[in-house]
Amino acid sequence: MLPNEQRVLDIIRSYISAHGYAPTMAEIARLAGYRARSQVHGYVNSLIEQGHLIREPRARRGLRLADSSSTGRGEGEGQLCIPLQGRIAAGQPIEALPGGEELDLQQLFLNDGRYLLRVSGDSMVDIGLFDGDIAVIEHRETAQNGEIVVALVDEQEATVKRFQRLSAEQVELRPENRTMQPMVYATSRVRIQGVLVCSLRMYNH
Repeated sequence: MLPNEQRVLDIIRSYISAHGYAPTMAEIARLAGYRARSQVHGYVNSLIEQGHLIREPRARRGLRLADSSSTGRGEGEGQLCIPLQGRIAAGQPIEALPGGEELDLQQLFLNDGRYLLRVSGDSMVDIGLFDGDIAVIEHRETAQNGEIVVALVDEQEATVKRFQRLSAEQVELRPENRTMQPMVYATSRVRIQGVLVCSLRMYNH
């Protein structure tokens, strides 16, 4: 691999790690300090031919790292799984039974378009999403009624709320906190940036 190809690959890898999706050719050129995107196209095509990148129409921006999926590998190779040992009671004790299942963390966290956000505030506490929790978000630009979304209001303020389309002209962003009221906006003021997949909470040990 040529030094410039390695540099482009490192830029793409870092960008995907930070954003959850690949950069555009223009963004790669800017980050690498190139004036012409044609240089980037050449390096990217070479990296695809060498097997470091995959051109994936279903992936956002059309590229993904060849080592970000188990595709083409042996069964289980390259997957990040941990045992799911069964159930644990948080109320009355229950019989401890072995689970025999696994949770595929790669599928959960490393799918194309997945990224993390730290929750700030208590507007979603009634569904168990608390201040300081880590939200796993799937990048989307549209949402169905009832989904928990990351919404950008007036291109300035991002918030996590339950989405409801009231009409072609209005949408409602509904907090899951019985002390708070829903917020209604003109559709043009709200841009969907993602949908909540799950959340994580860290505890001190």
